[in-house]
Amino acid sequence: MQVGDGLLQLADLCLGRLDLAVERGELVFRRRRRAGCGGCGLRRHLRLRHGGRGLRRWRRRIVLHVEEPVGRAGNHDDAISKFTAAAGLNATCYDCYYNIAYSQTQKKDLEKAEAAYKKAIELKADYGEAYSGLANVYNMQRKFDEAAAASAKAMELSGAGSGAASGGNPDALFNQGVILWNAGKIADAKKQFEATIAAKPDHAEAHYQLGMALVNEGNLAAAGAEFEKYVQLAPNGPNAATAKGILATIKK
Repeated sequence: MQVGDGLLQLADLCLGRLDLAVERGELVFRRRRRAGCGGCGLRRHLRLRHGGRGLRRWRRRIVLHVEEPVGRAGNHDDAISKFTAAAGLNATCYDCYYNIAYSQTQKKDLEKAEAAYKKAIELKADYGEAYSGLANVYNMQRKFDEAAAASAKAMELSGAGSGAASGGNPDALFNQGVILWNAGKIADAKKQFEATIAAKPDHAEAHYQLGMALVNEGNLAAAGAEFEKYVQLAPNGPNAATAKGILATIKK
């Protein structure tokens, strides 16, 4: 299993080996010359100048900054080791446990991933991303009731609970739909896929899953339209061959 340099940089940030700075409106990592709290100066500046909202906005950019390179060279064992060390230095580091859980999930060590996500939530009760990760772990463990509950909580915290009308998170809506589908609740899953598309019309996988739900209902004409949209959006997507095969059957 491989992780990107960005995830390991975030671990070094938590350990105080790196600091964050803003250059020309972009976040950059810098090697620290002395031990300390990586990013603390930036966080203090944001609190004083922008308040909590500014801090949250920049924290989101930090997450995007470090997660974008994931998939390049590195390994999850190294990331787990670093984040575990960081958590040892800062017992309230909920992000450390979240990233431990993420890497454990990639390693398919689901029991440890579950425990780490739960620890992150214990430290930060409104940690929507951790609930979403926990839902994914439960889904992989085929604990569908627990997955549905965790996913619903993630949706609530992300503002997706009432669907597209509230500008809900399309990925949270889609994940909830997949969990409901796996639990055999096809009609409920279909509603989530429809809400996903309403929130994000170019969400290819939602079109594919909605097509499958329509096939289940026997509505082949509508299903065909969804599969055609999927192929248009993701011609080389993971379900492209299946979608094309179903379309060929429908059109016979």
